[in-house]
Amino acid sequence: MKDEINLLKNNNNDLINSLQKTKNELEKLEAELNKEKNLKNSISNELQNSIQMHEKEVSMRLKFEAKLNNLSSMYRELESRFLVVSKEFQINAERMTELYNELANYRKENKELNKFNTKLQSENKKLEESKKMLTE
Repeated sequence: MKDEINLLKNNNNDLINSLQKTKNELEKLEAELNKEKNLKNSISNELQNSIQMHEKEVSMRLKFEAKLNNLSSMYRELESRFLVVSKEFQINAERMTELYNELANYRKENKELNKFNTKLQSENKKLEESKKMLTE
């Protein structure tokens, strides 16, 4: 019976040791599970941050593209206005040159007419003086 008691004690000790080893393994696995959970949370947070940053980047790109499209539209509009104004300016410059030439011709004619008028007035005076002399 002592042998049986010793055998039972040994079995009990073996079971206690086995239980202790199982508890140690359980603690190790729980610690590893906690590490994995923490790693999962960390990766999940990084993923959320990456998603948010990606969404912000996409939003910023869309805003940039909208601004760029707006600026391109404004540039095309200004370029077409510039072309119209340039053509009008060229037409007005040509017209102005024509008007300056016309003005110069009128001035030349006026000068000649003034000279002729002065000459006629001087001849008129001479004629009046001659007329006075003849009537006297």
